[in-house]
Amino acid sequence: MPKRKEGSDFCTNKRGSFFALKKKPESQYEGLFFFLEDEWEIYKTISNIAVEGKARYGFKGDVFVIETKKPFFLEVDFRRVHDFDEAGRIYEISHQGSDLFVHYKKYSDYNLRELVEEKRLVLKGVKSYEPARNWGARHYPYDSRRNTKSDFYVYEIGRIIPLKGIVESVFEERDDKKDEKRVSQGNDYEKALNALDNLYMDINGMRGIFAGLPWFYQYWSRDELISVIGLIEAGKFEEAKKILLRYHSMIGEDGILPNRYPASGLGSADATGWLYKRTQDLLERLEKENKTSIITMKELLLMHEKASITIRRAKERMVNGLIPNAALETWMDTHEGYFKDTREGYRVEIQTLYLATYKFLKYVNKLVDRENPELEKEEKKSEEAVKAKFFKGILLDGLDKDMNPDPTVRPNVFLAYYIYPELLSEEEWKKTFDKTLRGCWLKWGGLSSISKKSLLFQARHTGMTNESYHRGDSWYFVNNIAATCMYRLDKEKYASKIKKIRAASIREMNNTGFLGQCAELSSAEEQTSEGCLAQAWSAATLIELLKETKE
Repeated sequence: MPKRKEGSDFCTNKRGSFFALKKKPESQYEGLFFFLEDEWEIYKTISNIAVEGKARYGFKGDVFVIETKKPFFLEVDFRRVHDFDEAGRIYEISHQGSDLFVHYKKYSDYNLRELVEEKRLVLKGVKSYEPARNWGARHYPYDSRRNTKSDFYVYEIGRIIPLKGIVESVFEERDDKKDEKRVSQGNDYEKALNALDNLYMDINGMRGIFAGLPWFYQYWSRDELISVIGLIEAGKFEEAKKILLRYHSMIGEDGILPNRYPASGLGSADATGWLYKRTQDLLERLEKENKTSIITMKELLLMHEKASITIRRAKERMVNGLIPNAALETWMDTHEGYFKDTREGYRVEIQTLYLATYKFLKYVNKLVDRENPELEKEEKKSEEAVKAKFFKGILLDGLDKDMNPDPTVRPNVFLAYYIYPELLSEEEWKKTFDKTLRGCWLKWGGLSSISKKSLLFQARHTGMTNESYHRGDSWYFVNNIAATCMYRLDKEKYASKIKKIRAASIREMNNTGFLGQCAELSSAEEQTSEGCLAQAWSAATLIELLKETKE
């Protein structure tokens, strides 16, 4: 079992800024990062705080607070999170009263002729300061394992003695807002709630869930919509509604959602279906708890209109009753070299999300008192087409672009059950689950993203090169959903698997990665915290799993 000391302290201000740090930093993505709202970018300042004793860290609005009565050694590394340019970097340090000023100037080159930008960090509450003012080389082993840049130069500020046990760090003098409590406390369910809450942001008045930190600091449609279940389970219905309505309003005449905000070049074949799946999840929960007044008739009519457009446009794209997707448009969206496994064609979760859109439209039809007797027939016809093509003794992961069956065993069949369990009978689902578990089960309590027998299988996480990303790496959100599905289908039959997945996700949250956060994925051969170490859908689906399996 991993030891707690391997994890990083972690907190956010819920407006994009965050702090993450191990006792000995292992990644360039550890330190103090501030969110630049105008640029929608993350900016690093502090790279290490080495305290000669115990310390607590947190945010008060945009002010980062270090609580310690002990001296600490401070290192800085001012840069945008993906800026690796080392040229023309100048630090000027001054100490005035109880304030320590770190003034940074970035020039275009080593000649220092053209000033690119200036930034300043002010540390308030400094009693005295013993300067170092040296450049130091740092090697980050976590980044080295990920095959990304791992060698940097940081600037050693020196040894700082606090005045009254509290040092406040102010970046670009923003207005101090409401004090945000960011300490993970309570039981595992409460910790998972806190992990998701750390990623619930307010950026220029747009509230939503970052896909993850440190590098997915955007609103990714697929990730955010999957993660909305965490807000629903937490009873944060207004917050969930606002996110869902934001996405409903983004559905255009093509009936499809963009991949993220701010926009990127990738397509997303599944985000739109997740919108309708999650909207129905919310509506059903509100009905169950007698809180349907939260959704107005005007809002229901908007949802009905958008789902109708999506169905109409999807039917225009259908081929033999199935919805095609282009390469890299599913959640398994990486391509590396000769592998060519981009899942282009017809994929099982895409088909079930389309069926879920029918299911949602039928549901909302009743709420707005609209009749459409043909809808039931269309859904049934589509369901039969999917089953005829995809069920061959077990449910297939997909068909290629020529509609040839793809025999690759992947855990996406659990997503299919989660999205649209009506597709197969209970016995057919059990056969599918059993075959997938035989191919993908990992003894530590997870599922590999491809069968361990596949020639493409990678036992170890390969980092930025992506060979392992969807070819072995175990994704915590998929694991959590799989356990939830097994619990719903037959909790006695799959009891040991459910228990192991649940324990593994809790173990990761509490002991490794960013402490109190839920990582993106793990290596297959042993449990690790890899990828983005604070991932929203990992936390949200753990919330759902813990709520579902609480007996």
